[in-house]
Amino acid sequence: MKFFTLLFCLGISWVVYSGADMTQEKAVALVRQLPEVQKYLKKVPNAHIEMDHETDSQSAWVVHVFEIKNGHTATLNWFEVDKKTGKIQKEFH
Repeated sequence: MKFFTLLFCLGISWVVYSGADMTQEKAVALVRQLPEVQKYLKKVPNAHIEMDHETDSQSAWVVHVFEIKNGHTATLNWFEVDKKTGKIQKEFH
């Protein structure tokens, strides 16, 4: 059985992941569940949450949360999701 546990400490989010390998789809789903992303989605219902790329070390997926506003991309944040642990790190703090 696969399961997710979300842990939050001092505004920094960690996700403990157990189960099969971290896929791009699972990484996007984990980022979508973060409270700050949920809050953003309520304010910006047309926001995008997309897997953007794999890190150079190939150890994590990078997920982009953004909206298209006035002809340009307005980024909430980039989230790096570790493929082994599911730990999420924000690019912008």
